[in-house]
Amino acid sequence: MLVGAANPCPCGYLGDQSYNCRCLPGQIEQYQNRIGGPLLDRFDMFVAVPRPNSDRFFEKGEMQTTQPSSQMLADQVSTARDFVAKRGQGFSRDLSREELCDSSLIDEKASQLLKIAARKLKLSGRSIVGIMRLSRTIADLDTCDRVSSAHVSEALSYRKTWSNHD
Repeated sequence: MLVGAANPCPCGYLGDQSYNCRCLPGQIEQYQNRIGGPLLDRFDMFVAVPRPNSDRFFEKGEMQTTQPSSQMLADQVSTARDFVAKRGQGFSRDLSREELCDSSLIDEKASQLLKIAARKLKLSGRSIVGIMRLSRTIADLDTCDRVSSAHVSEALSYRKTWSNHD
């Protein structure tokens, strides 16, 4: 697993709701171009993490009401693992491209959506397989035997540029 973090611009405030970015467009482009496309292609998910509200951050229990707890997430993962074991076809990481494309694991609408997205977004083979695996994982978290177009749509929603400013 590869996990990375980066600021969207030199000052770090591009897209921030509380502070204005002071970078020029050329500076932002130059900053972001330091990370090459082939490396970025290996990331299946891009998630913007907003700055926490400093006033609410230190209030006891306040942050827990807006986000699922670690225990809730662990329970969801455990349920998904049990579901995958019962399904008997293995985790998405273990499935071949052919298995991911099998109609027993992905419905026709989902497959068509992925084909259209791959063509319009000019996705590489690596990116297509990454989206397929992520879609399968999302379906497992939903305890669904087949990947639906909603699962593919969610996986595609993580396929933004690394800065999310485009």
